[in-house]
Amino acid sequence: MFGVVGTGANIYNLGLSGSSIRGQSYSGSIVGHNAGGTFSNCFSKGNILNFSSGGYQGGFAGHNASVINNSYAGNRNDTVLPGMSTGNFVGYEKNHKIFDKAG
Repeated sequence: MFGVVGTGANIYNLGLSGSSIRGQSYSGSIVGHNAGGTFSNCFSKGNILNFSSGGYQGGFAGHNASVINNSYAGNRNDTVLPGMSTGNFVGYEKNHKIFDKAG
């Protein structure tokens, strides 16, 4: 949905259902790279399909360096190539931010 979300952005009450993610780097159904925004009460449901080269793929966010509160991803990982930063919720979490009720 969003490629990059920067500092000061606030996204609330957003839901995405039936998504299919296929990407190379910084891929997520809600945001590819959360560089400074805040996501609250958001969700993603869908499929993560067949990642090729690159890294940072997640069902919700590919790369997160900010805040995600009370949000979740109910995704199915179909094929993931080894050696990549991939997660069902976030592919790569910078600075170990705390998620409130995220899963």
